[in-house]
Amino acid sequence: MLFYIVGKISNKSTIESGIRSPFDLTAFRTSVATNYGGVYTDYFVYSVDEATADAVRVKNGDDWTAVWTGNAITGVSFSTEDAKKWLDFSTDRVSLMADGKESALIKVSVLTANKSGTDTSFVGTIDIPMSTPEGQKTIQFRFIGGRASRSIKAVKSGIWLIPSQKVSVYRNNNSVTINSIE
Repeated sequence: MLFYIVGKISNKSTIESGIRSPFDLTAFRTSVATNYGGVYTDYFVYSVDEATADAVRVKNGDDWTAVWTGNAITGVSFSTEDAKKWLDFSTDRVSLMADGKESALIKVSVLTANKSGTDTSFVGTIDIPMSTPEGQKTIQFRFIGGRASRSIKAVKSGIWLIPSQKVSVYRNNNSVTINSIE
């Protein structure tokens, strides 16, 4: 399978990208021209094996842009993604009783983009998605000095996963799992 990017040469824009079986380049470009207008020479198609590091990062949801050299896409840049700060999660317990009384403390720190430490200048709120025994939830964390915490209580048994997905303008350094038991 190949990871591909279709770019429009005239304005150096990305038209589409994805994963597909190896393809006949001329036929594919002709199909693109039929769908988007113009002729096949108006478009450039960049492709690499889907197992390459760049393709894996794209599949994982990292923000990227196509790198143009002249009229050709020559690679992928992750500069926007790499400039994002990290969210680091921890908890004071990995299990709690599903009795609505015991609680677990979830701590989140905003780390600098190079992970050299906590961004102590960060003040604000971040909505954190989490999977709970009751379904998907989003909990807002209020940060002062780059740190925030919230207590959770469980009334159903099951697994909590925090965060359960990427938080759009941050990268996740890790996640925490808490088991609520009866």
